[in-house]
Amino acid sequence: MTEELYGLTFKEAEERKKLEENKSLPGSITKSKAQIFRENIFTVFNFLNFAIAAALFAVGAYSNLLFIAIIILNIAIGIYQELKAKKLVDELSILNRPRVRVRREDQEILVELNDVVKGDLLGMLPKGLVLLISVSLAAGVIRLSKMNILVQNIYSLETLAHVDTLCLDKTGTITDGNIKVRSVIPMSDLPRAHTDKLVRSYLQACDDNNTTFQALEEYFFQ
Repeated sequence: MTEELYGLTFKEAEERKKLEENKSLPGSITKSKAQIFRENIFTVFNFLNFAIAAALFAVGAYSNLLFIAIIILNIAIGIYQELKAKKLVDELSILNRPRVRVRREDQEILVELNDVVKGDLLGMLPKGLVLLISVSLAAGVIRLSKMNILVQNIYSLETLAHVDTLCLDKTGTITDGNIKVRSVIPMSDLPRAHTDKLVRSYLQACDDNNTTFQALEEYFFQ
């Protein structure tokens, strides 16, 4: 195991964690208790109702102050419901708290997210990697299609990227299957005119019609 993959020692991790205790940690996903009380009590609606209640109290209209009890009850119910919801969400967040796999002292261990320190060997496979590869391959296929190249499988482009030599066989997949005589090389000491006459005589007498016969006939009679 190389030193780069050994990771931190447990002692080093503990020391670095003490040095980073004051670092900013991710905030809670729920409101604080103070925020819940503040948002339920200090509202424009409550301010107007308490102002009316104060005015009625000042003029001695005590019988009309019953509505303020309903306002206080409404505030208490709202605070209670939000505190209860906060407790449930906090408990769920503890159960679902992500853990990180790190390498320390040449072994893999699971630690809390807050226990990860600078220098830890991790945090990872980019989630967008698969999408990035697909987009890149699709862009490559589009570029090839503009050059009249058909790619049947998008991942064939990845294989093509590693190719530096392309070999093609001479088969019907890239030819039309027809042959053509380009030249005749004499294999005897007979005059060329005499051998051409013999070939023409053979072609006129033969009833074969394969591609070789057609190529010879085209060459000697046209």
